[in-house]
Amino acid sequence: MKKTQLLAALLSLSVASAAFAEFEAVHTFETGGTDGITFGTSPIIADGGNGSITVIDDPYEAGNKVLELTPGVFANGTDTNNTWFDLPFPAIAGKGTVYTRIAKKGDIVDIVIGTTHVAVPAAYGDFSSIFRIEADTIIDYHDGSYTEVAGSSTEAGKWYELWIVIDTPANTYDLWVKGGNVYPTATKIASGADFRSNSTDAQNRFYARMTAGSALSPKAIDNMLFDDIYVDLSGENISTPGSTPVGTTPDGNIGSVGTGYLANIATRAFAGTGDQVLTAGFVIRDNPRRVLIRGVGPTLGGFGVAGTIVDPTISVFPGGGTEAIFTNDNWGDSSVAAEITSSASTLGAFPLDAGSADAAMVVTLNPGSYTVQVGSATAGGTGVALIEVYEVR
Repeated sequence: MKKTQLLAALLSLSVASAAFAEFEAVHTFETGGTDGITFGTSPIIADGGNGSITVIDDPYEAGNKVLELTPGVFANGTDTNNTWFDLPFPAIAGKGTVYTRIAKKGDIVDIVIGTTHVAVPAAYGDFSSIFRIEADTIIDYHDGSYTEVAGSSTEAGKWYELWIVIDTPANTYDLWVKGGNVYPTATKIASGADFRSNSTDAQNRFYARMTAGSALSPKAIDNMLFDDIYVDLSGENISTPGSTPVGTTPDGNIGSVGTGYLANIATRAFAGTGDQVLTAGFVIRDNPRRVLIRGVGPTLGGFGVAGTIVDPTISVFPGGGTEAIFTNDNWGDSSVAAEITSSASTLGAFPLDAGSADAAMVVTLNPGSYTVQVGSATAGGTGVALIEVYEVR
């Protein structure tokens, strides 16, 4: 086995402190396909085909599995074709939080997402909490009637985090959203909205419904993606499941956030070839994690560091594996370059120079051990490099 310059670290990204509530995974779609999901369409036969649900490879984040909901084709005449699915979760009889991630594959959608207490929901009236996106990209929610969120906008091809905070006895819910250019941080967009179902029954199903409309009033054409559905039965929890709770910050480049786990690792060292390749080892525990990984060379020159590697590359390997599962050369060429920039800003990492040859990626990793190596895109290239792994919160 080749000897390497190994920077061993534990990225044990699980909440260990009882001071913070914890999410319970309902479905991450990494395994099991559509197991546990009830699916339906209305009418049963639509002109041109009904909608569907399928687990696919994430088109925006390599190495991730997601659920794709297609709206089908609108019906003839004035009939409306609907496609829906629901997924049971542990019942919230008091106050709790439902979390998911959603993404549009285009802007022409009509999607309603929320919760219900109905065993087999069949209509919009079965919703209790409601988060809606229409073809104008604007967000709505239901509070007696549909309320448009002023200044809201959603973008295709980007993941959005959604928190539904339910107060079942009060028959109300709050909505929080994070994602895109409008919501770079978690933002409350609805407060104390009334359940549409007007029910105080325990909420126990995640419910999403899409309409293709009719020939006279066509609506959805583009597909929706869903990922990482979680529930917290203990109350309001506006954090990404398994990540740093809101209100905590890392202490320095390698720091504990007071919850019993390490939030990031970062070390500067010589990146050579062969036995001198620069390698960092880390472990993801308990739940899938979104991580920012960087191999910095050229940008270090701006901080007065001499002899930096000219054109670094980064490669991620699973524990014991010899085949890289993720690689990057020039970070600006990445399909998630905007997320690399925004994540670095949120985490307090210095920005990479625009157009630089530094390497970076933001990926989702399942629980397990990993190594990341910094090499050179040029044969035989060596130099000083900074290797970093951050949890994206």
